[in-house]
Amino acid sequence: MGVFSELFFDDLVFLGYSFQDQKDFFKKISEILLKKGYVKSSFCKAIIKREEKYPTGLRTEPFHVAIPHTDASNIVRPFIAVVRPNHAIQFNEMGMANGKIEAQFLFVLGLNKGEGQAELLSKLVNLFSNREVMNQLMKEKDEKQIIQLMKANID
Repeated sequence: MGVFSELFFDDLVFLGYSFQDQKDFFKKISEILLKKGYVKSSFCKAIIKREEKYPTGLRTEPFHVAIPHTDASNIVRPFIAVVRPNHAIQFNEMGMANGKIEAQFLFVLGLNKGEGQAELLSKLVNLFSNREVMNQLMKEKDEKQIIQLMKANID
């Protein structure tokens, strides 16, 4: 197992949660991450602000995803949270002026160092285009199995 597989935790897999919209998602996930000791109280405001400036929605097949993240100064312990909400959440598309996507998966990145971020993003994008793995992630109901799939396919 490599360095990125150490960023996944059973308590950071969220299946079947409902969110009204993107802001509601950020508010609720930030509260959970704060209570669990992964982020600082500044996280919610920072991730919303960064998402407005630098959208993280990705138009990938078979499912659209978003990889919201913010500066290391808002992170206590490094993590990747895996969220599969009940209903897709609208995100602005990365690198597109007016593009919007309906994200069916959200991978909240909490990195406390800048190095390795580009490599991690590249590995995640490869994972997102792996139809077989993404279909497994969509069907899987067990959080531990989702973590195993992520770890096996990220490093």
